[in-house]
Amino acid sequence: MKTKLINSDNKLANDDQISDWLKSNESEIDSVEYHAAILGINGRTEYRTVTVGGLDQLVKLTNALANFGLVDLLKDSGPVKGFDSVFDVKEKA
Repeated sequence: MKTKLINSDNKLANDDQISDWLKSNESEIDSVEYHAAILGINGRTEYRTVTVGGLDQLVKLTNALANFGLVDLLKDSGPVKGFDSVFDVKEKA
């Protein structure tokens, strides 16, 4: 699992906690890559991307981000803009 902060001006209020979890779960990607985006406070553009290796890691990411109040907007559809998952704050989704 790898993460990249793209736009710090658009990051969520709880990004420090999200970032800590992502860093503690960082690992080399040695299987099929899945790409995820986390939408920022504007709710329109991603501020952070995450790449995971394998479907099991994508499920792990989805479950962890749910604990931070995020939902996958693409859970019932295919990839969008190269992302397999796009997460947004639950109350906005």
